[in-house]
Amino acid sequence: MSPLIHSTRALSALLIGLSTLGTVAHAGVAVEFDSNNDYVSYDYDFERSAQTLSSSPYSAICPFDAHTPLLQNSDYYQGPSLYGAYQISSSITEGPFSRQQIRNHKGKADAITLQSYSGQSWDGSEISLSALFLFKQADFLPDFQQGDFQLESFNCQWSTYFKGTSRDVTGRYLVQIGDAYYLSNYTFNMTNRGSNLLSAGMLGSVKWAAYNPIAKLNFDQEQAQFTELELSAVTAVGIYLEDDYWVSDGSVSSPYLVSIYGFKASGTVKP
Repeated sequence: MSPLIHSTRALSALLIGLSTLGTVAHAGVAVEFDSNNDYVSYDYDFERSAQTLSSSPYSAICPFDAHTPLLQNSDYYQGPSLYGAYQISSSITEGPFSRQQIRNHKGKADAITLQSYSGQSWDGSEISLSALFLFKQADFLPDFQQGDFQLESFNCQWSTYFKGTSRDVTGRYLVQIGDAYYLSNYTFNMTNRGSNLLSAGMLGSVKWAAYNPIAKLNFDQEQAQFTELELSAVTAVGIYLEDDYWVSDGSVSSPYLVSIYGFKASGTVKP
């Protein structure tokens, strides 16, 4: 074999090897709101806030905006940018969102927090609450910010306090593919403190329903049609929670507190 041919083949092999390095798939944790991180040094309000829609009955909403986050990574908040929406309705008591923020817990995990406070009693008030929080691929960990992301597992940690009867706080996982959003038929109870892991072995049996948080934030699970969904090009992940109806009892000034202090999604991305 001539030296020229040998050199040409060696160069071709080197170029193929270099091009392969650029297309290596990455697997592992893609996005993480980590309970061990100190994201803020003080309670830091969301950059978008809820507005009152009506009174008697009272209702307020921070609508979903796919382009404007609740929080952006900054000098004040050093976590992944957060998108979302939330709303409350109450039959008797007017209680604005007194906490709509990343709450600084000294010595404990900082948390995505919602709470309503009123100087008057909520006793007997019929209440409904729903919320979603979303992380986009552009805000994933660096190795996962580009390419087709194959979702493989979810994990969430929370602490909630709902005061009253008929409490049933339900959580679902949320994905975005293209411009469409989907919620899982897989649910977990978030009425008190807890955590949930939706593992790779379980994820394959989960079905998903189309969800339009701009048209209607509160998910209508009775009308939803759940089907199988290919999770190979996921562009955002998150969590949805709701309690469609509970009745506050006692002379409490705050009928609920929602704190999400851990969220993680894992998978594989092919650049």
